[in-house]
Amino acid sequence: HPSSIRSVAGDRRLIVLSQVHGIGPLLGRKLLAFFGSLTVIGSRTPDQLQGCPNIGPKAARRIHEFFADNSQVNGQTSQPSPG
Repeated sequence: HPSSIRSVAGDRRLIVLSQVHGIGPLLGRKLLAFFGSLTVIGSRTPDQLQGCPNIGPKAARRIHEFFADNSQVNGQTSQPSPG
């Protein structure tokens, strides 16, 4: 059933966002509704994140730092350069 698949994906995304201090299910849903995906959220600057309703400077900075520190979360795994 497609809606249950969507629900599982949505739950996973909310779980990821809930790891950011101060971001609960409500703000997580707002972020996902506004930006569309974790990849997009992770690629935004703090100023861009503040474009989402109810996201202030502190939350935007926390979200940005979370994705910068956890780049594998949004599908951008950092691999060591061959040396």
